[in-house]
Amino acid sequence: MGAANNISGRIRKWFSADKEKMSSEIARGDNYASLNSGSRGFGGYPTGTGYQDLAQSLELDFGLLQTYAEYEEMDDYPELASALDVYADDGTLIDMNHNRAIWPVAKDRIVRNILDDLLKNRLRIEEDIWPLCRNLVKYGNAFAEILATKEGVIGLNFLPPATMRRVERKSGELVGFVQDDTARFNIDADAVESAIKNKNMKSADTTVFEPWEISHWRIRSKSIRSPYGHSVLEPARWIWRRLVMAEDTALVYKLTRAPARYAFYVDVGDLPPQQAVSYVNEIKQQYRKKKLYNPSTGKIDFRENPLGPNEDFWVPMRAGQESTRIDVIAGPDYQAVDDLEYFRGKMFSAIKVPRAYLGFGGDTSRANLSQEDVRFARTVMRVQRELRNGLKKVCRI
Repeated sequence: MGAANNISGRIRKWFSADKEKMSSEIARGDNYASLNSGSRGFGGYPTGTGYQDLAQSLELDFGLLQTYAEYEEMDDYPELASALDVYADDGTLIDMNHNRAIWPVAKDRIVRNILDDLLKNRLRIEEDIWPLCRNLVKYGNAFAEILATKEGVIGLNFLPPATMRRVERKSGELVGFVQDDTARFNIDADAVESAIKNKNMKSADTTVFEPWEISHWRIRSKSIRSPYGHSVLEPARWIWRRLVMAEDTALVYKLTRAPARYAFYVDVGDLPPQQAVSYVNEIKQQYRKKKLYNPSTGKIDFRENPLGPNEDFWVPMRAGQESTRIDVIAGPDYQAVDDLEYFRGKMFSAIKVPRAYLGFGGDTSRANLSQEDVRFARTVMRVQRELRNGLKKVCRI
């Protein structure tokens, strides 16, 4: 225990001299607007400027949990799941020269060998970097507990983003991290600081971590000082809901209205109107009912034997006009391809994955595909930069 405290103290002292921490200590401005100020719109989120809406809604625990739940649903959608796989594949490409996805670069050969052993043998990062990249792209956040002993960093314990919270002061100073399996997070910056000071790091459902104990990967966009990252699926949340509704509507309509039905024109001769209707119903019952002998009861069972998925039409015809015949009435051929293509195009534009990557190339020209490739490559480079930043913190320890 004494050795562990000594290691923690040395790392804590080294991180206290970090440039980011020193700059946050002398900052006097309030980076976050008050959550109680301004009006609130749908879902209790504040309304106002775009920056204010996004920064404040991501600080609300309920907002984050609801957002993560929607990301899980979006991951079940085939096109979006494939897009996440494409991001993870391109973000963790194997370099042909090093035969690895990530490797250390240092002028000092000894330092380079130490970091190479850390990444390759201790962390085995090549095995975990693909799911790490995919979760980072999916949630916009990824958390890992840095497991350090006197031997150095010996591993990473990846934690579910929904159970983790980043605790900062209004000046932007990072106080620590909190994990709560119940997602209540009834703890503030002062309580986290007190728990770290008194070494009371774990309770029934809550675990407190010092800033150096957690590596937090986050994709920053839109708001500069948001404590959490933003998923690449975030711009597609609005259009994805409408695309799913449009697809379900088209499918339900096609299943209920499109099947063909039969029109039976029955010759009723000179029967009076009421007798003609009775005669048609009798013919109808003979077609719809099937007589079967039930050996258990010894009686005749009349079982339904419908000719089509929906009700058919039975029309009495007078003699001398037209004889009995049967016509097939086809259902309306409802095609919502144009509407679905419209919403699907907006969704692809939001996630920045070229349509050709997911099998929706169509008539895309080579020039347009090249432009889409450039946009996608820039987003992948941003994801790779965040992966490096998180691993740099581990390497620094």
